[in-house]
Amino acid sequence: MASSLSKPMSAPRSIEGANSAPQETHERGAEASSPIRALMRLQNLYRAQDLVRRGVCLMNAGQIEAAERCLREAMNLAPRERSPAECLVAAYREERPEATEAASAAHARTSARVRLAWLLHDDGRGADALRTLREGIAESPEDAELQHQLGLMLATREEYEEAEVRFTQAVTLDRDRVESWVNLAMCQGVSGRSADAVRSLQRAQRIHRHDARITLLLAQAFQAARAQGAAVRMTPAYPVTEVAEDGEEIEALAGIVERDAEFVDALLSLPASSTDARVYALLEAALREALKRRPHHADLHYHLGRVLSRLGRNDEAITEGERAVALDSRHTRALIDLARWYRSADRREEAVDRLERVIRAGFEYPDVYRDLGELHRERGRTLQARSAYRRALALKPDDAESLAGLAALTGAVGD
Repeated sequence: MASSLSKPMSAPRSIEGANSAPQETHERGAEASSPIRALMRLQNLYRAQDLVRRGVCLMNAGQIEAAERCLREAMNLAPRERSPAECLVAAYREERPEATEAASAAHARTSARVRLAWLLHDDGRGADALRTLREGIAESPEDAELQHQLGLMLATREEYEEAEVRFTQAVTLDRDRVESWVNLAMCQGVSGRSADAVRSLQRAQRIHRHDARITLLLAQAFQAARAQGAAVRMTPAYPVTEVAEDGEEIEALAGIVERDAEFVDALLSLPASSTDARVYALLEAALREALKRRPHHADLHYHLGRVLSRLGRNDEAITEGERAVALDSRHTRALIDLARWYRSADRREEAVDRLERVIRAGFEYPDVYRDLGELHRERGRTLQARSAYRRALALKPDDAESLAGLAALTGAVGD
């Protein structure tokens, strides 16, 4: 989804008979970008999407007032981002703003012209502001953003006829430009053509089916059109159960997980019970995309294994973990997790082997010896289990699990 360069503001203020609604997304309070905050944003997004689904079903059933209540609740709840991928990318970029500098450079000329135009507009120099945008369009007639911005500026001056022309041009250049479809509908509503507004909003709603604001405007436009006696049909619109992710956002998230393992670690450090499976599915998609570019990156394979394990796909997790250690034989985290995954698969000999490889590599971790003790005890190897537990306690004397394991072996018959 393309990000808007526009200044937050209202476009045409109402569809005839409908409540006014802001047409540009306003910034909500700045949020911390910790994993918990990112997760909260995702959970709010999912709850908002569920409310939109309910609202659409109510709208299709003709229960417009009940639909409006659902959709307004969704609008208040939803974060700025429209998809889970956007939520995670935004959380990362808030923490590391320098990561967006390269992407911003690609839009520098248009962005600079738009900012200048709005600066002139806010300074009371409306004619100069309009001229700045018109000159940009003369230089780049196929720039949909400039057409959209000129439409917004004309709308603030209540020059709705030309504003409609500009929004029409914007959607002609970019058929998926949702905000231009919405503002085109507003212009059509102002001129009393609510049936046309319904059609424009239906186009926008098909692109962003989970957007509560657009769906609410569509319900209001439909009411206005019916009040005018227009023969419009409310085409049933059911938001998809799972919102398809924008390919560009998946690629952006893939770039993040490729260069910043700590970001993935932070998300995977959250308790599994508090994290929606859709988050893990999203991370899986991003990691697989990153591996297309760097198939020999051991950490990416390891993190993919961890994600697959969280999704309950243990055999696939083992495959990715083995790929990681094949690329880096001293990848201790992969070896340790492989032991746990093999143990879950009741492949204890392979689990023992992976832990012993960690020890042979010279790494002394109490949890490795403790897990090794558990595996030996499960296999009836009492002496080896006792030795492993004792080594774990030498490294961490207060390790409760090792103490309990050793106590359970008291009086046991040796190998």
